[in-house]
Amino acid sequence: MLGRYSENYEFNKKNRGIHSINQGCIGAAWNSPENYFFKNDFPDKKEDYDKLLREEYKIPPEIISKLRMKAKTIGCVVLHNLTNTDKVAVLVFESIDKNSKVLTKEIMMNIYESYKNEFQNLIANLKDDFTPVVTVDSELEAE
Repeated sequence: MLGRYSENYEFNKKNRGIHSINQGCIGAAWNSPENYFFKNDFPDKKEDYDKLLREEYKIPPEIISKLRMKAKTIGCVVLHNLTNTDKVAVLVFESIDKNSKVLTKEIMMNIYESYKNEFQNLIANLKDDFTPVVTVDSELEAE
């Protein structure tokens, strides 16, 4: 994980640094032909939320139990290298608000389009020191 920001101190702490491309919303974006993912209606009930993450997004229970922020709106956009030939990272937007007014698919895509070159340059300049946001885990790849 390159970085994380939240005005809420508890949400600002890093949790896990490596994410599989076969799990979660990051994986959904990574594997999407559109190179993004957006969902603004995650369930409110903990049991339903956890079940959705386990069954639809293939996140193991031990990971779910460590999540501090139970986001109700999540958007992810895949970042590419400078030549747009390789996927290199995923930019994640989260809100604890269902149907967030400040995080819509349009707002997410406008931010991405407005700063696409800056994101690409940042990743390119960090290349040698950059820990990938997503990895292909050989055990998970076999699933």
